[in-house]
Amino acid sequence: MAAQADTLDLFEKGYQRYNGLTEERIRRQRRSLEEFSAFAEKPLGECASEEFSNWLASLVEDGKHVNTVRKKGNEVRPFYRWAYNAKLISGETYMSIREVKNPKGSTGRSTPKPYSPKDMKLWRQELDDRLPFHTAYKLGYWRTGRAKFRRVSTHFQRVQVEAIVGLALNCGLRRAEIRALSIDDMHPENEYIVVREGKGGKSREIPHTKRSRELVGAWLEHRAELNPSHDDPWLSLKPNQAEGGWLNPMSRLRYSKIISEVGDWQLHRFRHTCATGWLRSGVNLEIVQKLLGHATLEQTLAYAELVRGDLQKAMEANEDGFEEAVNG
Repeated sequence: MAAQADTLDLFEKGYQRYNGLTEERIRRQRRSLEEFSAFAEKPLGECASEEFSNWLASLVEDGKHVNTVRKKGNEVRPFYRWAYNAKLISGETYMSIREVKNPKGSTGRSTPKPYSPKDMKLWRQELDDRLPFHTAYKLGYWRTGRAKFRRVSTHFQRVQVEAIVGLALNCGLRRAEIRALSIDDMHPENEYIVVREGKGGKSREIPHTKRSRELVGAWLEHRAELNPSHDDPWLSLKPNQAEGGWLNPMSRLRYSKIISEVGDWQLHRFRHTCATGWLRSGVNLEIVQKLLGHATLEQTLAYAELVRGDLQKAMEANEDGFEEAVNG
C-alpha cells in the first residue's frame, strides 16, 4: 500500500465523502483507524484478524463499554472493504478482518437519548442568549442600508437554526437528511417533506407538521430577503467572511458545528426526542418505523423500550397512592 496518510486520504475521498459521511464521523473513523494501526505497530494494509481481535480485546480490558468497542470495530471494517475493492489489499486480508466478531454482550442498537422538557427549556434559553432575535426597528436599519449585515446576522442565524432543529424535532429527520434537502423538498406549502437521500439510499415522505411549516417558512422568507445566487437552502451566514460570503452555501464543516455553537447540543438527539414524542402520544410503532426511515422494526424498538421504562418509573413513583386508591 502507499504511505498510510495518503491511503487514508484516498479512503476519505473514495468512500467517506462519496457516501456523504458527516465531518464528525469522518474524523472519528480516521481516529479509530490510526489507533488500530498504532496498536498493531504496522500499516493498516499489513494488519489481519489477529491484530484486529487483539485490539478490540485490549479496548475491553481498558474498561471501554462493549458497545463502544463494537462501534470502533465497525469504524475500521469499511476501510478494509474499500481497500479490497480498490485492489490495495488481498481478499484473504479483507475476509480475515470481516470475520472478527464484536465483543460478547455488545448489541447492534444504541440507546436513544431524547431531550427532556427541562432540556428543551434550556435549549430555548440558550438560543435567546447566543442567537437573539432583533427588533423590526434594528432590522430596518439593515434593510435600508444603514447597518451592515454583521449587526443583524444573529437574527438570521437564529431563524435558520430553528428551521434545521425543527425538521429533526418535529419530523424526525436525520442530520444528513436535513442537509441534503432542497427548497422544493421541504417547502411549507407541501403536504409532505420528501427525503430523497435517506440512510441506505432509501427515499421516504414525512408529513409536514404545523410547527415545521412555520419554522421552515420563516427561514425561507428570510433566505429570499438575502437573495443568494444559488438554490442551496442553507447559508453560511458567517459575517466575518469576505463581503457577501455569508450568502455562500453552508459547508459540511459549518453544518456539523452549527448546533453545538448554541451550546452542548446534538442534532440527532432532537430526532430521538421526536421519535419518543410520537410513541408517547400513541403513534403506532410500525408508523414510527416508517417515519424514521428505519430498515427494521428492531431499530425502532429501542425507542419503545425507553417509553416503557418511563411508564414503569411513573408507576413505581405513584405505587403507594395507587394501592390506597384501589385497595383502601
